[in-house]
Amino acid sequence: MISETWLDEEDSVRVGNYNIIRRDREDGYGGVCILFHKSVKIIQKNVRMTNTNIEIIYVQILNIAGINNIIFLYSPPTITTNQSDWDQIFRIAGTGTLVSGDFNRRGEMIYQAMFENNYMCLNNGAATRIRIADGNWQQSSPDISFVTTDIAIKFTWYSTNESLGSDHIVIKLTYGYERLHLYTKKRNYKKAKWKEFQEVCEQHFSNLPILNDVQSSYDTFVNKLDYAAEEAIPWIKICQDPNNKFRPKPYWDSNISKAVAERRLALAKLRRNPTPENYKMYKEKLGFAQNLITTARYKKLDRVLYKYWLRDIYH
Repeated sequence: MISETWLDEEDSVRVGNYNIIRRDREDGYGGVCILFHKSVKIIQKNVRMTNTNIEIIYVQILNIAGINNIIFLYSPPTITTNQSDWDQIFRIAGTGTLVSGDFNRRGEMIYQAMFENNYMCLNNGAATRIRIADGNWQQSSPDISFVTTDIAIKFTWYSTNESLGSDHIVIKLTYGYERLHLYTKKRNYKKAKWKEFQEVCEQHFSNLPILNDVQSSYDTFVNKLDYAAEEAIPWIKICQDPNNKFRPKPYWDSNISKAVAERRLALAKLRRNPTPENYKMYKEKLGFAQNLITTARYKKLDRVLYKYWLRDIYH
């Protein structure tokens, strides 16, 4: 999340593997944006603020358990706000909400709205802005993060030792979450018995009643299809915790990983351009990778056998 981006409509910004949600200001100053990794599923929502001078982004999160909404804003120090403005912001979304941004010294009104809408402040008292004014260093905390009380315990907040050239300190928020598994299984169409599927469909749809209620007719149709699929199309079991199931081979090392990667690149090149030279290169990479894997496997086996041999001798 970045405030005071100073972008306008003509500025194009791209970051690899990230989607950028922006709200730019017409004069090229101010502005806010949020960068989401492409693995995070989001929906940007429109916010109709009574005070249009508050720059705000509202996004719904679809696949992070616990966090449902993120609201990020920049309140310029030159604008005037009142209590109703902050009440409106903290009432935009319900539970599972993070509200963060540069609030610029409006503490009393903000904290009143926070308490009335079941939010908690994550800041720990550390300064989030350091600047020189009249020859003196000044510290302040205009950058504040709030979360609803239902998820506050899962967050940690701290200011880093980095400013990236700004007078604002980079803030790091971490959240202990579990990724939602929206799809736990899917049909294995490669092993489907299509003849049987066709017969079951013909059996059930030959005398399917036509109902006056469109929704009921649709539900009946879908239920019949599901029944036929259960009979003829098996499921694929999807591992819900691949990190827990995966066990690396004990003999595997970085040299084998590199050889396998080069083999894959050679195969991809051969498929794109099947020439004798590319085929020769692929065979060389294939043989080299196989030789490395075989040698490493037998070395590991020899070490294990030697270990048991020593144990038999000394015991």
